[in-house]
Amino acid sequence: MTREAFEHEVQQLVGLQLKQVRYYESYGDWPSWHTEPDFDSVQQGLDFIGDDASYFITWDASFWNYGLRVRSGSMVNFLSAGQFEDVSASSRWSGLRGQQVRAAQFMWEPIPLAEEGAVYPQHLVLTFEAGDQVYLSAAMPQGVQAPLFGMSDHIVVLFDQELARHYLLGME
Repeated sequence: MTREAFEHEVQQLVGLQLKQVRYYESYGDWPSWHTEPDFDSVQQGLDFIGDDASYFITWDASFWNYGLRVRSGSMVNFLSAGQFEDVSASSRWSGLRGQQVRAAQFMWEPIPLAEEGAVYPQHLVLTFEAGDQVYLSAAMPQGVQAPLFGMSDHIVVLFDQELARHYLLGME
């Protein structure tokens, strides 16, 4: 898949009025998404569900192991096994329900030790109609207050710009 096709997929989120969010995790590790105070930590991915459409965000190996990918449909139809939980009311998503996604943008990162210009979609920034931003990353928690380890088969969701700068970019 090309970078342009990935960008087209993510733009499908624009205009979606968020009604429900579901998190997906592997069997046996349930529920672990809310164990960190600063962010949500999800093993498999998440669904965004609107009135007329659903999309899911997961880690993917289209460009490199691992980056993010947005796909049409529900993740329950994609996974061979797993558990899901509706987190619409019990997580930080509750304040965003009913709002439309106004912008969706991948943040592309260089692939280490690859040819010049080779990149993959490490982060996704979603902007909602009230101006709130949500940051998603194919990343793994590395301990209390430690920057996240990118290129991971795991997704971290942050709801605060300063926390995103700290965890995703390693900046204070």
